[in-house]
Amino acid sequence: MTPLRSFNRDESGSITIVTLFVILGLFLSLSSLMQMYITEKQFAALEQVELQHRSLHQMTYQLVLNQVNQEVPTAFTGQFSFPNGVTTYTISKIDALVLLYIDSQTPDSYSVRNYYALPEAAALFNEP
Repeated sequence: MTPLRSFNRDESGSITIVTLFVILGLFLSLSSLMQMYITEKQFAALEQVELQHRSLHQMTYQLVLNQVNQEVPTAFTGQFSFPNGVTTYTISKIDALVLLYIDSQTPDSYSVRNYYALPEAAALFNEP
């Protein structure tokens, strides 16, 4: 009878260990899923910020281009305010290349700066 009792104890002990491993595995899976959810949420927020800045840059580029094409006296620096942020721009010339420098700022305090070629503005730099 003694070997039978020790067999039952071992079986009971191994079931407890298996149960602990299953619970630990479930906990690690849940932890991993939560981490993936948080990471995905952060990427979605970052993608939204990137889209906002791209939109701000496109609107600013188009406004400056419209001013240049309509031959409106364009300032070499300026600022535009939009509902989702503020942009400042500078038109500069480096060698033969005319560049439009746009710096955008959103209410959540992210800032993005880019240069864009603006060959249409070359006439602004014509020297007499």
